[in-house]
Amino acid sequence: MPVHEDGFLKGLPEIDSLDSLNERLRIWEARTAHQRIHGRHKRQVLEVFQSEEAPALQPLPASPFHLFEMGRRKVSVQGTVEVDSCHYEVSHLLIGQIVSV
Repeated sequence: MPVHEDGFLKGLPEIDSLDSLNERLRIWEARTAHQRIHGRHKRQVLEVFQSEEAPALQPLPASPFHLFEMGRRKVSVQGTVEVDSCHYEVSHLLIGQIVSV
């Protein structure tokens, strides 16, 4: 991905701490990113965010959510494994073996 001509990473000196990086990012966001003109809307980025995007935001869930679940399945004689009532093909060389899914 190309670096925007006034992007945060362009010309960024070596950073000595995460706190320092976060502070520089806050300043860049206020002085540069929020002031840009949004390409599609042809309006200032901060104004588009406040009027159209921020009202739709919802709080994050209190507890983390899982993106996937791991399990083990035996490969059937048809060369498939079943996960949540769906059958997925695997190599016929694995027939009869237990595999991670």
